[in-house]
Amino acid sequence: MDLRAILLLVLLSIVLAVGGHFLLVKADASLFDFLRILMFQSVEHQTKCFFVALGAIVAAVLALLSCVAVFSEDEDLDEYQHEEFPFGAIPFFALISLGLFWLSLGCVVKASAQNVVPAEPIELPIVETMPEPVVSATPAPSLNKETPVAVAIPLEDDVQAKEPLPIASPPSPRLYNYGEPAVWPYKLPLVKNDQAVVTLRVTAFLEETAFPLDDRSGEVRALLCDNAWVAIVGSASEEGPLERNQRRSRLRISLAADRAEIWLAHHSANCEKPIILGVDRGQHQLTAAGQSGGPAATAKQRALSFIVRGRVPGEVDLTKEDVRSELADYLAAQWDNPDNLVDRGYLRRPQIVTP
Repeated sequence: MDLRAILLLVLLSIVLAVGGHFLLVKADASLFDFLRILMFQSVEHQTKCFFVALGAIVAAVLALLSCVAVFSEDEDLDEYQHEEFPFGAIPFFALISLGLFWLSLGCVVKASAQNVVPAEPIELPIVETMPEPVVSATPAPSLNKETPVAVAIPLEDDVQAKEPLPIASPPSPRLYNYGEPAVWPYKLPLVKNDQAVVTLRVTAFLEETAFPLDDRSGEVRALLCDNAWVAIVGSASEEGPLERNQRRSRLRISLAADRAEIWLAHHSANCEKPIILGVDRGQHQLTAAGQSGGPAATAKQRALSFIVRGRVPGEVDLTKEDVRSELADYLAAQWDNPDNLVDRGYLRRPQIVTP
């Protein structure tokens, strides 16, 4: 192969790579979105989008082959009979490839934007501390006291008149984290037109790390089956624009809640469903470690976490309003005492959302 052809191949490969990366950033997408089309995972126009993506690959290959053909010569022909391959074919096929690549990214964005329903925001009010319940000082009558009575069959009304045993006080809400932290992928989900772009990495995270159906560790069951309510905490790390990250925080709640519902439906026979809400903490504050350490330094900021309240036997069924009230009390106390947040710091008060 001619040295000029090799250099042109390298140069064209760089141009295609840089151009493809620019289009990915412009579309706020990733290479996994492009692979979804080739595997027929787009929601609408699957066949059309597949051929558009395939055309982009074919055009790129033809552009690279043109680099070789431009400088190839047939030894059986003299210089008068030799017809040179047109040099213009290289930029022609390269532009066609990038154009089709851009169109294919549009297919994925349109398809994935339908998968997430925006969460309903509920601003968190400042909640005053609830007074302790008043307990009567009058001792309950002793059942063991021996009193001479006539032998008689107790009437049904007398049996029903006995006071019910008191129900234990519900435990306080608490943070719940997996033993092995489930960390949202870096800068995912991507946000396009105010909606989440559900890439293969996001799907794999939800299905294999956050809420695996087999649940070999038992942590998902302990989260969803042993608690009266669960609040999924949505937060975004410090990288990226504030407005987009604030939106990403809520999209993470919606995606996690949808996957939790699928897990609960799969285990409905032996798992009592909790009430599920969300807590939007927004974007994390800037840190020196995050600015210098990249994705690894901000992994803890992106860790999936929950706020849960245990289930009490015999407890009256809670409503979502009851849960919001308990959750609001907890969040207000946490915000008023920054020491409770440990190394987590956010730019605003948390907000309760309904997934």
